[in-house]
Amino acid sequence: MGSKISFKNFDFLLLVLFVYSAILSVTLSQFFAVLSILCYFNFKRPNFKDFPRLFWVGFSLYILILISSAFQSCESPYSFGKKMLKSEFGDIWMLLILLPTSGFSIAQKTKLKTHLKFASLLLITFGCISIFFPYRISTFVMDGFQFLIGRRLPHQIAFLDFWDLAIYLPIGIQNTHLTYGGLLALFLPAVWFHFYRLLRLHLHSKKFNKFPLIIFGIYSILGLLVLLLNQSRSIWIGLITAYILLYKPKSSLNLFKKHKYLSYSHLLF
Repeated sequence: MGSKISFKNFDFLLLVLFVYSAILSVTLSQFFAVLSILCYFNFKRPNFKDFPRLFWVGFSLYILILISSAFQSCESPYSFGKKMLKSEFGDIWMLLILLPTSGFSIAQKTKLKTHLKFASLLLITFGCISIFFPYRISTFVMDGFQFLIGRRLPHQIAFLDFWDLAIYLPIGIQNTHLTYGGLLALFLPAVWFHFYRLLRLHLHSKKFNKFPLIIFGIYSILGLLVLLLNQSRSIWIGLITAYILLYKPKSSLNLFKKHKYLSYSHLLF
């Protein structure tokens, strides 16, 4: 009984570590995610009624695809199971990370959102650095802050003759631009939405601290720039599709009546 009391918030700590470690290593972040999920089922009593709808939607799609693929596949059961669990398709199991959040208190959810926004700023910062850095940041750090001959260099996408400056494909601390693009798709909405929220508060309040608005405004633009330079079209399509699925016409219509230009920014971000 004592262990349950001591570790009742351990899933929250692990989920925070999951958020920050994703910037450094996707594999490491998955490790913390799995631990958080296990702690949730071990130390708390899951209430299926409280599970997010997004989880049930993703889980249902996975089951339908699993059944469809099973009937159409000519592979052996072992090969088929390996593909479903260990391939990129198996990443859909990461939807389970939504479950621990269903048991968080309001205070914990607020703290988690704060950590997510701060981690998003770090992700964008590393992405901006990688645009002008001639080496892969992760490899450069692991090699003792030096470049070793034979190491793979980042892909150059442009060269500015006026400043004698090369522009590289932004990958942050990741090894591929697709991995970094996927992280941008997960983290950028937190920055864009918070900037949008601060902008609305600024328009409705005379006494308002403009510093957070300026910071998140700058990072919103930088994040969009990094996303475009990342050239991951699949990520662009994913973000647009996700927005369409989560779009709320009624709330946006009410906002449109008050501030037309804000409705367009809401549609973009």
